[in-house]
Amino acid sequence: MTDATMAFPPITENVGQSRVSRKAILLTGVIALAVAAGAVGIAQRFPIDGTTAGTIAPAQRYIAPQVGDADITLGDTSVPRLMQTDAFEVMARNPSFRSLAADPGFSALAQNSQAMAIMAANPKAFAQLAKSPEAFARLAAHAQAIANDAGASAQAQGEMFAAMATNAKAFEAFSGNAAAFSDVAASPAFFAAISRYPQAMNAIALNAEAFKQFARNPAAFQKAAAEANMPEMRSAASSFRSLARDSAAMTQVTNNADAFARMAARSVAFASFARNTAAFNAALNSQALDAMARSAAAFRAAAARPEALASMARSASAFSSQLRASSAANAVSMASEAQVAKAIAANSAAFSAMAANPAAFAEMASHAAFYSALSRYPEALNAMSLDASAFASFAKNPAAFQKAAAEASMPQMRSAANSFQALARDSAAIATLSADASAFSSFARQAVAFNALARNAAAMRLATNAQTMDVMARNAAAFRSAAADAASLSAMVRSADAFSSQARSAAAMSANAQVAAMVAASPQAFAMMQSNPQAFSQLARQPQALATFARNASAVSQLAQSQAFASLIANPAFAAAAQSPSFAEAISGAR
Repeated sequence: MTDATMAFPPITENVGQSRVSRKAILLTGVIALAVAAGAVGIAQRFPIDGTTAGTIAPAQRYIAPQVGDADITLGDTSVPRLMQTDAFEVMARNPSFRSLAADPGFSALAQNSQAMAIMAANPKAFAQLAKSPEAFARLAAHAQAIANDAGASAQAQGEMFAAMATNAKAFEAFSGNAAAFSDVAASPAFFAAISRYPQAMNAIALNAEAFKQFARNPAAFQKAAAEANMPEMRSAASSFRSLARDSAAMTQVTNNADAFARMAARSVAFASFARNTAAFNAALNSQALDAMARSAAAFRAAAARPEALASMARSASAFSSQLRASSAANAVSMASEAQVAKAIAANSAAFSAMAANPAAFAEMASHAAFYSALSRYPEALNAMSLDASAFASFAKNPAAFQKAAAEASMPQMRSAANSFQALARDSAAIATLSADASAFSSFARQAVAFNALARNAAAMRLATNAQTMDVMARNAAAFRSAAADAASLSAMVRSADAFSSQARSAAAMSANAQVAAMVAASPQAFAMMQSNPQAFSQLARQPQALATFARNASAVSQLAQSQAFASLIANPAFAAAAQSPSFAEAISGAR
């Protein structure tokens, strides 16, 4: 049995005291189970695991009214067990949840709890979009297409962002000439080859129309360059002759000769750019262009929207400035800068969730391996985050933490006992925690910040997912350096998130202008769709489910703050329970 099935966080919402007749319910339950499964005894209730962290008494268990044949399968008690949890009891008496559950499309929406949880994290972003099944479906399909396209994957996007961030001055210069930038991005290998001969590059840019002829006959270009026999070449004859002798460079020019025609089509833009010698030389330096060439597919996709490409460059430049400012005391190497840029851009949705709580984010960045180990046991991490100060003592005695977790001996552990016990058995995770035991102390010092994060269930799940924590752990030194200034770290993430949104819009434009407009209109929703495109592709095929969300967006917004709601929809039995007559009867009858 998994943690998600067995363990739920403590519920402190007031559940009220009114109950239906327990005796009558117990009797009808016994009769129904006897018919379905023979003489199955239900003479005892499920006991409450431990106590809650607060002063409110634990919720009494709900006893399902009239469990019928449609609700139970021999050997499968998952739905009845879900209906015995505190999470179900609290939600059964929550007016917002009752309203949601009474909607005709609730069962369809519940079949996709992953998408439901993501939408709950930002209901405003999805409320309007859900009213248009066609628009929702097109965005979901585009998110899935991007996920399937290695050239436009999150990893490629991260590489692209790193290229811009680590060559900020070059891309700042580019951003002032969006048209030329777009052409360079479309053929980065061509420009990377010629950029090693800056005088020749400048001469071509000043006279692009004269070089158009070589788009169809690149061999003629090598001959002309070797002889410097064109009037436009003579002022840089030595540079052109060196280029002609560089076989590797000439191969790139030949393979991408159509760039001559594109330059000619934008001859005015290139001439204007070339006349600004300082900006031109800064932009067309070989290091920046080599970086573009290494991420050629991503840059080509973005080149369809010159203005968006320029905006992306500005976002990357802002990121670079913020990173350097946050680590002024510890000079950040270009390699470290690239690591942080790549990691954040490739996981922008998760890092955006972290950035909303700068203090907790900085703490996780400072002890990335510690939190990476805990992230594999989300119920345990959530329970710890709700009362971080209670764990401070383990900084001096990490072995005691393993013992306490194995026994779930602390009040704060009992609601997630299975998760803590699984963590205690994970020797690699325990070794990681012990190696950085001081993190227990710094975790406790940020108790208020972590409590706030944990109380926002949707944000907590997104921010502390294992994949993102692993990314931080693999780049621990770079993130520790960046974490020196929590506010700057959050600002960096906002810059990276802006870049990601702009990159998504540019990628959309390269495929379909109408989809691009939709992405631009709903950037947050599209970003979240990309975090789990398969779930949203499935949801797009359920218009009734979308209509339910649209009608109940306000209720879902309120429910997203509840740990009971998060626990309920995370339970693997939730989808089946939503189709159960006894679930519907219990929700409608509870007060």
